[in-house]
Formats: sequence, structure tokens, C-alpha cells
Amino acid sequence: MELTPPAIFKDLFVLTDKFMPPSLQHRTEQIQQLHYYLSTFVKYRIITNNLLLFGPPGTGKTHTTKHVLASLEQELSVFYARAHKNTTHHSFLRTFLESHFRLRLHPKDSLSVYYSEFEQALSGVKNAIVVMDDIQFLVKNDPAGLDRLLFYLSRVEGNFGLIMIGNINANDLAEALTPPTLSTLKLRSIFFPKYNSSQLKDILTERSSRALHPEPQEKSLPALAKIAALTAQEWGSARYALDLMIEAGRISEELFQQDHITLDAVDRADGMLEVSKMADQLRNLPKQPFAVLEAIFRLHSQRQNVMDTMDAYRTYEQVCQELGLRPKSQRRMVDLIAELEMASMISSKIYSKGRHGRTREIQWILDSSMEAVYQQQRAMHFG
Repeated sequence: MELTPPAIFKDLFVLTDKFMPPSLQHRTEQIQQLHYYLSTFVKYRIITNNLLLFGPPGTGKTHTTKHVLASLEQELSVFYARAHKNTTHHSFLRTFLESHFRLRLHPKDSLSVYYSEFEQALSGVKNAIVVMDDIQFLVKNDPAGLDRLLFYLSRVEGNFGLIMIGNINANDLAEALTPPTLSTLKLRSIFFPKYNSSQLKDILTERSSRALHPEPQEKSLPALAKIAALTAQEWGSARYALDLMIEAGRISEELFQQDHITLDAVDRADGMLEVSKMADQLRNLPKQPFAVLEAIFRLHSQRQNVMDTMDAYRTYEQVCQELGLRPKSQRRMVDLIAELEMASMISSKIYSKGRHGRTREIQWILDSSMEAVYQQQRAMHFG
């Protein structure tokens, strides 16, 4: 009878999103900014700016928010809600009221009824902060409704403030809102960049000391360094790095019969997770980034492997016409190109042409397996 190797993990919970580490690494600047604004609110009982915390997935936005709010829990009344399931402003507000104030509201009640209940529920609350997480779902699915909701919330009387969190560019939210809403929101943004390899290694090492048994943890350090390097090259996401650690540990135990996380298991796990993550991102692309990606794909299909901004913009305008979209400006399209590059769907470089200025060269980089997923999305958009 073969003996199974000792278990690698002692506590998987600390590698999940639900675990709140006692301290957050490499987010000192963002913590200080958020703490300053909230401390000002506590001190003067007035919100000078509502906040947007934005950046790529897995960069610590939600954990930072919860960490700072916990440090001020004696002075603040916090109401947290996510928009990942309630993707219209109507369902979001109803679910928010029912979950926080034990109300029973009818789905067909008008917004005026919800607003009345909201104001009544907050009437005796001091220093109220509403946290709207996953705001990108409302931006994508109900931008007009989100504008109406934020227009209302930005005018609620009393000491009341908003924190919005999203895997978006700040411009995406601004473009979804009308000037009156933007004016009264007085939005201040805090950016969360991707983690680099050294930062991810620090995070993985700290988490592994809690999640792995001592001997497997020591023997797994080379694999953790590789996980950090691979993740930094693509996603820069702590969440992805932790998922990769879990998957590589499972493969090491079950397939390779090892007592620690191996380098080969990291390679295999990375291939599996990369396909899954990229497929999810492609399926959830908003219409405007999709139109830009489609333009680049068409030029790529014409064997134009490297294209410049003007080529991409002309094709993007054609795609928008076919999809019934209003084309954004060329400057805005460049922002969308940067977002697609951040998601590792394309690559771009800026080259100097001397006295003729600079040009951006764009390249399609999705491999054949991801291109097949993208073709499925094209079929849904174009029929």
C-alpha cells in the first residue's frame, strides 16, 4: 500500500478573498489617502469628495477599503453592497435596503418609494458611508440608471458619503454620468496599480506562512517566486497569484504526489487558470472595448500583424457603425487600448519617428485557444 505524501496546506481559507490579513502589504499610499478622507469626514461631519477606488482586478481595492473602515468603525456607520448580482440600479437599491434595514419591498415599487425608505432608514444614522463595490457591473449594464441613482445619492442631506469600487478606468465611470451628477458627486479617485513581482512574492510568502505546513512552506519558496513572476508578467493580481498557489498545490499533491508545491505544477496550473481567466474577461467585455478589440482583430486577420493608431481608429469607426454604437474620440480609443493591454489581450508600444513625432504600434497577441473563445463572442455580437 502506497503512502500518500503529507498534506501541503494546513489552512486554505487564508488564500481566499474572504480572509482579511491583519495588515496590507504595498498599499500604504492608498491606505493613507482613504484614511485621510474618512478621518476628515469624521472630524468635520461633511464629505468634501465622494470616492472612486479603481484599478485592475486583484489589486487590493476591497481589502484596503475594509481595512481602513475597520480602523474607524467606532466613528462610522458603514453599509456595504456589491453590484455583481444586482446589475440594475433598481434591483441594487432594493437589495441594499432589504439586506441592511430588514425591509420588505416589492420589485415593482417605484424608485420614489425606495428613496423614501432609504431616507427614513438613514434619518437616525450618523456618519453614514455607503460602499458600492463592483460598480463596473452597473456601468456596463445600466449606465443611465446608475446616473440617476448617483444623482440622487449625491444630494442626500446629512452627513453621508459614497465610496465606489470598480475594476474600471475612472474615465469609464465619468463617461457613464451626466455633468450634473459629476458636479455634485465631487468625485476623487484613488488608483490601485498592478502588483509587481517583488510585491507579489512578499504577499505570497506572508500568506504561505499561514496556509502551508512549515516544511512544505520552506520547500515551496522557489515555486512561490515563480508564481509571483508569472503573475506579474500577465495580471499583476494578488487574487490570481493566490488562486495559482492553490491550484499548483493541488496538482503537486494529487498528480505529482509531492509534499510541496513544485515548479512543474506551477506551469501546469498557470496554463489552466490563464485560459479560464482570459475567457471570463472576453465574455464580460463592455461594448466599447469590444469594438476596439474587434477592430484590432480585423486588421490582424488581414495579416496586418502590427498596426498603428490611425488604422485601428478607422476600423473601430466601422465596427461601431455595425454595432450601432457612437464612436468615441481617438484619444478615448487610446485609453481603451491601454485597458485591453492591461488585460493582456493586445500589446502596444510607442515609437519615436524623430521630427515626424511619435506613433503607437498595436499587436494582436491572443493565442489560438483564446482566439477561439473570442470568435464565440464575435458570433454573439454579430450573429
